[in-house]
Amino acid sequence: MKLNFIKNSIGLFLLSMLLCAVDCSDLPEHTYTLKNDSEKTIRIKSFKSDILDNEINLEKGEIYIRKVKNQTVNFSNIFSSTLLQSIDSLVVIYDETKMNSFVSSNEDIRNPIGHFNRDNDIITFIFTEEDYNNAINCEGNCE
Repeated sequence: MKLNFIKNSIGLFLLSMLLCAVDCSDLPEHTYTLKNDSEKTIRIKSFKSDILDNEINLEKGEIYIRKVKNQTVNFSNIFSSTLLQSIDSLVVIYDETKMNSFVSSNEDIRNPIGHFNRDNDIITFIFTEEDYNNAINCEGNCE
């Protein structure tokens, strides 16, 4: 047990040293934006290997923005709690009455993980009333 603690401590120390040594100043900055154009409050829960990673709440009309310096555009960055880990699925819950589930491998054009609008370094996904209408009825049991 004590040996595992020492190994984990050394691993964390080395990882922090590596992260501090990486110069991100020359990487392009991307602005990831989520917009709620539906008439419902939205709760977005992101997961990595079936473990809750992050939760984002959007009131109707609200915009959520996250700026990230990285080499490639990856919309899962906006949903992840850290940039070191990509999410593999998410659940979008509308007013606790309807929901949609998405996985990263889903090619659906309305999949927020992989399909978005891009204007140079501004990457946007807009949740619409149509998304709500196409969601599955969960009648308050949306967990």
